[in-house]
Amino acid sequence: MDEQSLEPIKEVTIDFYGDEIPAALVVIDEAGQQIVYVPVRPLVEYMGLSWPAQWERINRDAVLSEMVRGVRVTRTPEQGGSQVMLCLPLDYINGFLFGINANRVKPELRDRLITYQRECYQVLAAAFLDPAAAVERLRELYRNKGYSDRWIDSRLRTISIRNELTEEWRQRGVEKDAEFAVLTAVISKGTFGVTPSEHKQLKGLKRQNLRDHMTNEELVFTMLGELATTRIARRDDAQGFDENQDAAQEGGELAGDARKKFETQTGAPVLSNRNFLEQPEAQDGLPLGKSADKLDSGEEDV
Repeated sequence: MDEQSLEPIKEVTIDFYGDEIPAALVVIDEAGQQIVYVPVRPLVEYMGLSWPAQWERINRDAVLSEMVRGVRVTRTPEQGGSQVMLCLPLDYINGFLFGINANRVKPELRDRLITYQRECYQVLAAAFLDPAAAVERLRELYRNKGYSDRWIDSRLRTISIRNELTEEWRQRGVEKDAEFAVLTAVISKGTFGVTPSEHKQLKGLKRQNLRDHMTNEELVFTMLGELATTRIARRDDAQGFDENQDAAQEGGELAGDARKKFETQTGAPVLSNRNFLEQPEAQDGLPLGKSADKLDSGEEDV
């Protein structure tokens, strides 16, 4: 690999079923050739695989080892800020992904790997060819999995609102991944009375993305809590972690008050143990099961 890192002219973060995948467009020669590079390690970690093992596999491959380059990626909220990341050209991502034998990974990781192999390249390519096409592609993927259009509309709005909030946090001095997780947990606790880890436990989830298993009502109040937090941070010109934590608490409590009023008026709780694995979102009238107050506290996650 060439030791000189490449500087991007454009960067995007792609939401892929809740995983935030960074990618960068780079001009690499005097003729103006443009290549999209994708950091490999986030893909590996999102799939639950070992990065050292996959990096060794890249180095053994005659083609991939020649194509890997270091690219300075400045928008990596889950990685803590600007850094040089080992990347492959987008055109080689499928080669990397399909080089992983799904039959040799742990059973609990197999479905996630196959999803990446089948869909990741298409979503990344669409984002650079046409951002609107990327949104429509993600909509199509959710629809093919059986989600209703109503749920998909809410899920796509949560992505937009979440991106706005995390960008606001970065601009206000919140960069560390642990700080993102804590602030997210504060909003969730104020909104639902449970942290994301407790929410996942309620739904019986492990490695799955929580928001892909929320009901439409849960998505709506998640959006409200994060949107309120963004607006409050701007109103107060919150700077640094502590001030943004105060904004997150106020935003979560605002959404929590709205949730309680909604529950009083409708006569039904918002927080639910429904998950798409066992109870498809399109089904109505499903039982709620155990209540949140019986959960054990767990490690926070987004």
